Amino acid sequence: MEKNGFFVQSALKCFIVAMVSEMLFRLFSFPVMFDLSLIRITLFSIAYALSLAGICSLLPLKLGTAVVTICNWFLPVYAVFQLGYNGLLGHYISLKSAGQGTKVSEFVEPFLNCLKPEYILLFLAPLLITVWSLKIRTKRETRRFGVAFFLVLGLLVNMIGVITVHGAALDDLYNDPAYISKGFMEFGLNRFLIRDLTTVFRNTGGITVDESTEEEETEDPSIRKIDDSEWIETRDAEEDEVMSTIDTYLMSRPSTEFNDMTGIFEGKNYIYILVEALDYMAFDEELTPTLCRLMKEGWDFTNHYTPRYNCTTGDTGFITETSLIPDNAVCTENEYKDNAFPNGMFQQFVNAGYTTSAYHNWWDQYYERRTYYANEGCQVYLNYDDLPIKTLTGWQSDLELMKLAVPEFIHQDKFMAAIITSAMHYPYQKYSDLGTRYLSEINRVHPDYPDAVKSYLSKSMDFDASLEYLIDALDEEGKLEDTVIMFFNDHHPFEMDEEMIAEYSNTPFDRLEALNIDRGQWVIYNAGTPARKFDGVNSTFDILPTMFNLFNIEYDPRLYMGTDYFSEKEKVVFMPEGDWITDKGIYYMESGEFDGNADEDYINAVTRENQNMLNISKMIYRSDYFAAREFITKPVYENTAPAVLARRLAEQDALDIADEINEDSD
Repeated sequence: MEKNGFFVQSALKCFIVAMVSEMLFRLFSFPVMFDLSLIRITLFSIAYALSLAGICSLLPLKLGTAVVTICNWFLPVYAVFQLGYNGLLGHYISLKSAGQGTKVSEFVEPFLNCLKPEYILLFLAPLLITVWSLKIRTKRETRRFGVAFFLVLGLLVNMIGVITVHGAALDDLYNDPAYISKGFMEFGLNRFLIRDLTTVFRNTGGITVDESTEEEETEDPSIRKIDDSEWIETRDAEEDEVMSTIDTYLMSRPSTEFNDMTGIFEGKNYIYILVEALDYMAFDEELTPTLCRLMKEGWDFTNHYTPRYNCTTGDTGFITETSLIPDNAVCTENEYKDNAFPNGMFQQFVNAGYTTSAYHNWWDQYYERRTYYANEGCQVYLNYDDLPIKTLTGWQSDLELMKLAVPEFIHQDKFMAAIITSAMHYPYQKYSDLGTRYLSEINRVHPDYPDAVKSYLSKSMDFDASLEYLIDALDEEGKLEDTVIMFFNDHHPFEMDEEMIAEYSNTPFDRLEALNIDRGQWVIYNAGTPARKFDGVNSTFDILPTMFNLFNIEYDPRLYMGTDYFSEKEKVVFMPEGDWITDKGIYYMESGEFDGNADEDYINAVTRENQNMLNISKMIYRSDYFAAREFITKPVYENTAPAVLARRLAEQDALDIADEINEDSD
């Protein structure tokens, strides 16, 4: 073949750019540069270079040259985009959810701030290749047999790469790259991009589920007993394999027991607050006294984690509303907004006789809450489009939101209200109305704090004022002791440097160690309930089943991937990249290492079950499972919680005694 032939030059150029991009991306992203996966990535890069060169050699010379040049520049651009996105939000992004990025054009500046100077090295290879191409004349090879030979060689190299995938037991990840970071590490930028792209056009619904658990009967009176006869009959008559697989898996899961906390808040009102970017930095005795008071006087879950899935705030809310694992390849709540979720928070409280509503101080620009809230059973949803909220620079006031929302529900007999805040959202690095509103007070207390932290604290003070207003309004209405306020964070403050977050967190643990950057706040407050601290591992997945248990909502624990915190079932924190946490330690998916005290059987069992729960969650979304199984979301218990029964009897005895006293006085 001619040494200046188009095919040879193109294949060489593509391979050089691909490998340089892969090596630099690994250097910037992962703690390990050289391992066995690098051999696989090299094989895939060779196959990519030979295949692209072969395809382009079939095109007109100028067009083929242009395609090669575009591809050589695209890969570094893709790498920089992923690095910047990860720097801003803490995770990589799939092509399926890339459309979400088009909705955040105003966040271009924070994204650019996350790009490090060394990322420019990614463009060095394509730049040199482009300059080289301009100086060398290229013409087609005259011997087509040589091109065909190298194309066959490319297919063979690709086959060897795929064989290494099978050998490393990475087939599930290769077929459906749900763990994006792990996919990049094992397959490289180029091959992950190709596999991710193909999932946009093909159905990856053929998910393997390990059904190793047998359906078990128990005589334990503390376990919730639910009659499955109709469910079993429906499953046995089901012709759709996906639906019957979901049926079998969910029925095989263990239920959770009644416990001493069951029904402790039965019949009380419930206010659920998703707090945008709440972090330990926001808790300041002088500046945010109400926030600190509620944590001190309420139930503080000190070992709580908030996993950051693909659509951050939206996914965190969705997790706490359904306790299902988001599909990290898409923005789950938007992709499946038209699905039925009768298993969700709102509908379950409706079933228990509550009036449900939700309030937000922005419109549905990022998450289509109006649609999926309705499909979760929310009866009233009011946001920026419905409420006369004043538009501010840098997000809206939570205090104003609370003043507008509270009158909408406070006079109802039995309400469940959701408040989704926005005041503490970035920017922190530039001017915002709320970020400067309380600066004089902050400068008095913390004059030496960095400007970004001061901005964050100022925004936090607005949220604190909203809590103070809520407490006062409930107290004036005589409903404070009869109302439970639960709040949690959606993620740590994005845009702010993690080292700065760690320095000003005021925590007894290092925020930069392990997965501590994702440790957040979960607080339950009721004025008539003594303060407590709970130190066991838990996450946003556990919030919904825990609240159902506390309110004695009749629910089927098997339908939820999290678990009631007060049950004896082990709590597992599912991280979006496959890492997981239990009270026994932390498992890191990328390295396969476990930091803690557990044997290999335990680690494999938890990892396998986490994969099963992710697979089942995706099957539920894709099949709109609950639309056809609504009846299982309205279980009728065959037994009653002993604690609830004792509480009811005590209340009845108190009423009887009061009646006797009244009769005697008459």
